[in-house]
Amino acid sequence: MALQIIYDKILDFPVFQGLGKMDLADMVEKTKFYFHKCERGEVIVRNGEECNNLHFLLQGKVTCVRSSDDYGYVLSEDLPAPLIFQSESLFGHSQYFTRDYIAATDVSLMTLDKTEVLRFLDRYPIVRINIINQFATNVQKLSSLAWKHQSADVEQRIIDFIVLHCLRPSGRKEK
Repeated sequence: MALQIIYDKILDFPVFQGLGKMDLADMVEKTKFYFHKCERGEVIVRNGEECNNLHFLLQGKVTCVRSSDDYGYVLSEDLPAPLIFQSESLFGHSQYFTRDYIAATDVSLMTLDKTEVLRFLDRYPIVRINIINQFATNVQKLSSLAWKHQSADVEQRIIDFIVLHCLRPSGRKEK
């Protein structure tokens, strides 16, 4: 990939917003990014797999599949680029993916291992702040769900259930 294309793709991700041109050039030069492609139907990440890397979807679309703990139901959704696969799984109590990510189209990915993530979090404060903000926003959204009014309307309850269990409210969903 040409350097300008890499810059443009990296800036598609909110965690890199606010990086200056010099920091961005420095990051691209000093960070070991791995680029690869997957064909449609190829499994990129499996549920239960240890999360040692951040996977950035640069181009294409993935199908994200999540099962209930008792495998009583499965929900899948198609998610377009740009997307980071479960960045919260890189740290914390459970460092395992909880979803399968399957290439829905031919996809381009950028992967960054955990040691490189820790290095650039240390080196670029704006990225650290962006990730903290992303984690805090996710926790706040989840916390507020416990207090959400439950509708008596069955159709609305089904919609609320699907929205609660999906990563993005828009796009194709399948049970």
